[in-house]
Amino acid sequence: MGLIDNIENYFVDRYISKNSITSDIQRRNAITVKTDTAAEIYETYKQYPIIFSIVNDIYKAIKNTPIWISDSEGKRIVNTETNKYLSKIKQPNVYSSTESNFAADCAMELVTFGRCFVVRKDYVSSNSQSYFIIRNTDITRIEYKQPAFSERVVSKVYYYRILNGERIEDSVSTNLFELEYSKVDKRDTSLYTQNYICPIVASRKVLEAHANMIDAVEANYSDGGARKIISFKNGDGSYSYEKTILPEAETDLHDKLKDKYGRNTTDRKYILTKQEVSVNDLAVPTAQLDMVSSKPAFETSICNAFNYPPQLLGIKAGVYKSQTEAERAFYIRCVAPLANYVLSQLNYIFGTNIDGKIELDYSEYDFFQEGKQKKGTAVLTFMQGATQALEASVITKEQVDTELKNIL
Repeated sequence: MGLIDNIENYFVDRYISKNSITSDIQRRNAITVKTDTAAEIYETYKQYPIIFSIVNDIYKAIKNTPIWISDSEGKRIVNTETNKYLSKIKQPNVYSSTESNFAADCAMELVTFGRCFVVRKDYVSSNSQSYFIIRNTDITRIEYKQPAFSERVVSKVYYYRILNGERIEDSVSTNLFELEYSKVDKRDTSLYTQNYICPIVASRKVLEAHANMIDAVEANYSDGGARKIISFKNGDGSYSYEKTILPEAETDLHDKLKDKYGRNTTDRKYILTKQEVSVNDLAVPTAQLDMVSSKPAFETSICNAFNYPPQLLGIKAGVYKSQTEAERAFYIRCVAPLANYVLSQLNYIFGTNIDGKIELDYSEYDFFQEGKQKKGTAVLTFMQGATQALEASVITKEQVDTELKNIL
């Protein structure tokens, strides 16, 4: 049985038997994490610092990294279509500032809720378009079509908006696009209004176990910190004796107690107190919850749901040898796949026709500089060997060019 199951069984048994650690705990239920609605997912995002940090790191990484649009050879493309695309990313509608980043906003919705709805509004008079995101927390219900090829197609989205200071329900059905964090079962039509597939939902069980473990450990320490530990100290750190006792008398008393109970206990303190003393077993030993090793294990599992290196949150776990290696993995395994998907989808939604690759440009980041240095060393080593091979006529110039392009 795994650690999560042990902790869950512990809480179930505790509340069924009413054998709680403290009377306060007895009046409470075990901590649960709800993710059935967008509002519940958003509360989870706000309440758990580890989730909050991961989601915002992903958002800021996409927002603050420049976009690189290149051809098949990696050369930058600059034309009317790319300029239009980049301008829409920076200012998707008349209400947005030039500091916004539409791709990052879409990614934020995707990584938090697992889906993002984008609406395009056409202005015939000015021959222009504006793009808006329908926030998941505002959506009341969704209608889907079920075409013959079994791909779900969004038909209409109902949502709340503010009109003249009042909150009203509105809907949109034209120029409506849906982005998905993860593909869902197209055959299941019963969960179309609550179909959230995202890292927060995936890590719900781990979050519950983590929260309950912390709660249990804190409750254990409130009862003494360990099994059968008795503290004779007052709140101010002093000791209460039965009567006033001088230092010489205290030493004499301790000597007599040592003579009676053993001379090999020089570090043991014997104190006579006027306080009442009782010994109570804790409901569960603190060591049984394995707090020291379990907490990083839980937090690492949460990070894994996001493909987020735990080292970036100061968690001493994982496989990366250095901070630079962890940062590189963050962009390659976590940020890049999400950003590449969003950027390619926006090319379709914006109606631009970019015949090239759209991706984030990491060239100025420290972790990328290390990669460029290694690549430079590899090129230098290759060229030294290639020069000798050309002089010996064992390789052609065309072959050198081909191998060099492979390295680059």
